[in-house]
Amino acid sequence: IARMDDPEKQVYAWVAPELDYMLVRLWRGEDNVEQFDIQLHKLEFIAPH
Repeated sequence: IARMDDPEKQVYAWVAPELDYMLVRLWRGEDNVEQFDIQLHKLEFIAPH
C-alpha cells in the first residue's frame, strides 16, 4: 500500500494476508530519505484464559 498524493512524501505499508492483513511494516520518507521504518519482527499468540 503506498501513498501517492504528495510526490515529496512517501508512506508505504506492508500487510500480511495470512494474518488477516495485519500491518507488518510501515515506512515513511520525504524526498526518498527515510524518516522511519517500523517492522514487526515477532508475533506470539497467547491463548485466552
